[in-house]
Amino acid sequence: MTMVPSLLSDPCSFVILGGTGDLTRRLLFPSIVHLAEQKKLSPGFVLVGFARSQLTNEQYFEDLWEGMTTVSTDPSVRSWLAERTFYVAG
Repeated sequence: MTMVPSLLSDPCSFVILGGTGDLTRRLLFPSIVHLAEQKKLSPGFVLVGFARSQLTNEQYFEDLWEGMTTVSTDPSVRSWLAERTFYVAG
């Protein structure tokens, strides 16, 4: 018997150390947006950025979103990710 892989990821927390860095802006966050557009992330998905800057969750998300060169045209993707994006300063 062969198992068919699930199209959705398991519920998870994706923690990015250095969450305000260049790698996050150029590669990681755009990849997460792409997965959200393709509806491949679980409803239990959470993104947590960790860095030294003092930012609110909203400031962090807006900073990441504005840095994207290819922004999703679907406003539901933006709001879905905004609800699941958090920031921790440390």
